[in-house]
Amino acid sequence: MYKLIEKKKGEKDKTFPLKGIVHEIGRASSCDISLSDNNKASRIHARLEKDSDGWWIVDLNSTNGTFVNKEKIKSRRLEIGDEISIGDSALIFLREDEKGSSIDDASTEFEQPRLNIKVLEEKEGKRRTVGLFVFISIFLMVSIAVWIFYSFYINTMNKIHRTAVVINNEMQKMELIYGDIETSKRAVFNLDLMKDNMPAIIDFLTKVQDNPRISDAIKKDAPDLTIASVKKGLDEIIELSEQINSYKKTLQQVTDATESFKRTQNRKAYSALIKEYNTAINEMDRFDDILVRFSNDIVRLNGLLVSLDKVSSKIVPSLSRNIAVILDASNKVNNDLSRLKNNMELERAYLLSVKG
Repeated sequence: MYKLIEKKKGEKDKTFPLKGIVHEIGRASSCDISLSDNNKASRIHARLEKDSDGWWIVDLNSTNGTFVNKEKIKSRRLEIGDEISIGDSALIFLREDEKGSSIDDASTEFEQPRLNIKVLEEKEGKRRTVGLFVFISIFLMVSIAVWIFYSFYINTMNKIHRTAVVINNEMQKMELIYGDIETSKRAVFNLDLMKDNMPAIIDFLTKVQDNPRISDAIKKDAPDLTIASVKKGLDEIIELSEQINSYKKTLQQVTDATESFKRTQNRKAYSALIKEYNTAINEMDRFDDILVRFSNDIVRLNGLLVSLDKVSSKIVPSLSRNIAVILDASNKVNNDLSRLKNNMELERAYLLSVKG
C-alpha cells in the first residue's frame, strides 16, 4: 500500500494512507489529505490519481503551485521517495510492505531526507550524462568545422603559392600580353585612319555614278566596287575597331589583376585574378573567330581600293592620297592582327596554366 507522510520540524509525522484511487489534497477539511493549518495551500490544491502506470500528482490550478522534488509541475508520475511540496507542507511518497513497514525504511526523520537526496542525485547524474553528451557532440562538430576550414584554407594558400610560381616562371608570356595591349592600340589608331579617309572614297563614287566614262572604267577594272561595298567596308572597319578595343580592355584587366596579385598574393587578389583570366580565355576564343573574318574582309577591301586607285589616279589625284593612306593603314592593321592571332595560342596556354 502507498502512503504520504507529512514531515514538520518539531512535530510528529502525519501519515496519509492511499487506499482509494483518487485523493484530493488541500486546505479544505473535506479533502482526503487535509492541510488545514497550511495558509499557502489552496482549498483544493492538488489531486492524487492512480492508474495502470502508478500514482500521479496533478496540480488543480493552485495559487502557489505544486512542486515535486523542488520542481514546479502540472502533472507528474510519482516515484518512491519523491517529495511533494505544497505551501509549507512537505509530503513524502512511500510504499509499505504487508507488515506495515516502509519499504524504503523511512521510519526516522533523518533517513527519509537521505532517500530524497539519493533520488535527486540519480536525476542529477542523468542530467550530467546528457550534458556531457551534448558537450562532446558540440566539441566534435566544432572540431570538424575547424578541420574543414583549415583544410580549405591550406588548399587555397597552396593554390595561391602555385599560381605565384607559375606567373614568375612564365613572365615572358605575360610580357606578350603587355605587348598585345600596345599592338591593339596601334591597330585601333590605324583603323581610325582608314575610317577617316573612307568618306572621300564614298563621296567620289557618288559623284561619278552619272559619268559614263569613269563608271565604265571602274566597272571594267573593279566590277565589285560599288558605294554599297565601300560603305560595308566602312561599317566593318568601325566594328573591328570596337572589337579590338574590347579585346584591349580585357588584356588590360588581366595585366592589372596580375600586378595586384603579385603585390599582395592574398585570397581576394587570387579570386580577382582567376575571374579575369576566365574572362580573358572566353574573350580569346571569341576574338579568334573575329580576326579570321575581319582579316578576310580587309584583304577584300584592299583589292577593291587598289582597282579604284588604278582607274581614278589620273582623274582625281587627291583621291589616290586617301586610298594610299587607307592601304598603308590596312597593311599595318593586318600585321597587327597577325601578331595578335599568333600570340593568342601562347597566351591562352599561359592563362590556363595559371588557372590550373
